[in-house]
Amino acid sequence: MRTSEIKAAMARQWKQPEYALFFEVRDGAGFDTKRSADAVIMSLWPSRGLRLTGVEIKVSRSDWHREKTNPAKADSIARFCDEWVLLTGPNVVNDVDEVPPLWGWTVFDGKSFKVMRKSGQQPAEPPTRSFLAALLRRADEAEAALRNEEVEKRIADQRKALEESFQKRIEREVASRSSRATDLLKTVEQFEAASGISIRDTWRSGSEVGRVVKAVLESGAASTYAGLLGQAKQLEDAAANIRKAFADLNLAPESVDTDEILRSAMRRTA
Repeated sequence: MRTSEIKAAMARQWKQPEYALFFEVRDGAGFDTKRSADAVIMSLWPSRGLRLTGVEIKVSRSDWHREKTNPAKADSIARFCDEWVLLTGPNVVNDVDEVPPLWGWTVFDGKSFKVMRKSGQQPAEPPTRSFLAALLRRADEAEAALRNEEVEKRIADQRKALEESFQKRIEREVASRSSRATDLLKTVEQFEAASGISIRDTWRSGSEVGRVVKAVLESGAASTYAGLLGQAKQLEDAAANIRKAFADLNLAPESVDTDEILRSAMRRTA
């Protein structure tokens, strides 16, 4: 079992508004502090007694052995507390006699806290201002940690929202370009089907095919009225007028240079 597991369980067990819980509390606020408690719990409801409880956390038997060789080390903070509790994981302490007489002993098995022995009553000294400052420092640090956590959460939420927005913009742009590419491919296929020219497979360059198409369009050949069909109609009308003129003049077609007349008519039409 890890110390962090026990601390997390403590935070769930001794929480506001009934308790104030502080971890790693020094015995004073100055640089000459010598001792710290793994945790200090302050009861906040007068109806249950405004008690101050010091906690020593041990998760291994070797760590506990080092602690119990000099239990007086806890006195610098224990003197301000109404009770002092050893909080351990399973199999750290084998017998209650290993625990100093005035200490309480509680075991956390990973799910719940089991009180093995209640702490003995001891008269608590009024806390010094230095110890009070150490407690308040931990309270302020805990509050700052919560504020920082909230700030980091909001920053993370905003970053996530921006990333999602950016991803949606990318997806829209990809969809738009894909749609344009599909429309362009459809147009190319229609052109190839109508012209019989495969732009992708022909030996001619795309620019050459483009120039030819441009020349045809600019010539008006595809126009219904001014295109090749229109010119053909004009030639047919001119030929009919010529034949009529021959008939009116009683002239035989063989005696007239019809080629020259047609060429002249085509020049006028052009």
